[in-house]
Amino acid sequence: MTYHWTDDLRFREGSTIFWSRPKSSESPYFDVPDNERQAVTRELLREHPLSGQDVTNAVLDAWEDIFTSTIGVGRIGIDIFPTPQIMGFLLHELIPLRVSSSHNGWRKDSEASEKDLVFEPDLRFSTEVKTSSNSNLIYGNRSYGVENSGRGKKAKSGYYIAVNFQSWREAGRNQPRIRRVRFGWIDSTDWIAQTAETGQASSLPSIVYGSQLAIVFDD
Repeated sequence: MTYHWTDDLRFREGSTIFWSRPKSSESPYFDVPDNERQAVTRELLREHPLSGQDVTNAVLDAWEDIFTSTIGVGRIGIDIFPTPQIMGFLLHELIPLRVSSSHNGWRKDSEASEKDLVFEPDLRFSTEVKTSSNSNLIYGNRSYGVENSGRGKKAKSGYYIAVNFQSWREAGRNQPRIRRVRFGWIDSTDWIAQTAETGQASSLPSIVYGSQLAIVFDD
């Protein structure tokens, strides 16, 4: 089953961290020179059932869903102003629901071993969702940068939707907006865990932003 789309994909350097681990033989980028990674990413995205526009629509619609929601007698954006962590959680839950409501074969994950967005006809296209209130970067838990994080956990390599959004503090009196949506592939070995044992985050080297995550929406 092959899918094609022709969005004008763009890439952007996004970090001061340039080092990355060697690619494993299971990676689609194995033995691919750094300057040819973009071509591999383009092919990976051409094969994916969702287009860049599909992903963008799901993200923007999910974002608007947040602001039409109420909790008890309070409306988000009028009475309730959630922290970035909660806004990210809501996006994380709503994006898969938006995709599954308009595209056959997709559903939200139902167990810990599944990607956030599951494509039942072909699981290799299942996709992870990452969100961040950082203006440009995304982060994973520290376990993303650890080689073996335990049995029964979801695979860290594969397709990713990465979303950057504004916080309430940055938006001032206005409704926060989606800054950027990226779509692409991240290998488990791309994640770099904080060196301190107390550190809780993993980051990505700049080459991943520059060649493996295509920008499909940029505000």
